[in-house]
Amino acid sequence: MFPLPNFVTYYENDEDDSLFKKLFKPRSSHFINIDDLTFYSTWNGEALINFKWNTFGKKYYFAIWIIYLVFSGSFIIVATLSDYISWPCQKILLIITTVLGLWHLFFEIRNATFSYKEYFESLWNYIDLGAIISAIVTSVIWLINGSVSTGAMIFTTLLLELKFIIYLRFIRYFGIYLALILNTKGSVASFLLLFGLIILAFAHSLHLLLRSEIFQDSGTNMFIQPGSAIFATYYMMITGDSTPVSEWVSNEDIIIMALMMFFSFFILTYLMNLFIGILSNLLGDNRDNTLAYLKLKKEILEEIELFYLSPSKKRNYKWFPYTL
Repeated sequence: MFPLPNFVTYYENDEDDSLFKKLFKPRSSHFINIDDLTFYSTWNGEALINFKWNTFGKKYYFAIWIIYLVFSGSFIIVATLSDYISWPCQKILLIITTVLGLWHLFFEIRNATFSYKEYFESLWNYIDLGAIISAIVTSVIWLINGSVSTGAMIFTTLLLELKFIIYLRFIRYFGIYLALILNTKGSVASFLLLFGLIILAFAHSLHLLLRSEIFQDSGTNMFIQPGSAIFATYYMMITGDSTPVSEWVSNEDIIIMALMMFFSFFILTYLMNLFIGILSNLLGDNRDNTLAYLKLKKEILEEIELFYLSPSKKRNYKWFPYTL
């Protein structure tokens, strides 16, 4: 038996709440309010999450997922097969995208209104908003003008497919890694910021060195412009391939040799191994990984309870019993 009676139940006197409160500030249970990782480390916490998931969570989650598949699939079909689909069929699919996009956006607004601090602290919510809003805007522009820019189409498709991947978080094997991305973003972000600043420093140095006319006359020089210099430096950092500068590395040019030696040691050897070590420490504890996954699954259940279940469903004692 679950040792906390009345832990998952909702207040029965919410009929007096205004429509605005029911939609944007719904009442919550103790289950939703608790945010302590120690709760998930116990058998009771995991059993409660599994009970909710098997009772109603997976049914609603799969229904929401199917609606999203229709929403995203309609846009992706038009974007991919626009040359083979007649314009009337394209309009139908774009209208479906717009309508279902507004439906998804409505629930995102409710979620953000309920707790805007927690909402905007989550990386996934930015992807959700970006995918939904870009799909709506792009579809409307497409319907009005009969065409849309390739950039908008590509950007929207990318976000929609990333959001599809996020929907796989209910599967334990995927959910653990997605939860780890969330849990490590704070530690990794500061390192990546430092990493980016170092890349900018090297890119600037190589740009100043290789922008002269002497180097412009030989081969393809990606360091003439600052933007391409940053990209070339990033490419060398990721792949370890020094091809962008190999043409000018020689015994006669001591400066570029010194820069490349320092770059190879500091970036490719020291910082990359340091980054691997940081990730190993963050991802090494399997128990922490399981807790992160359970917390992610609880967030799914919270969203379903707060924004998709009607008040009558919340008073269903088979779903929200006084004791378990």
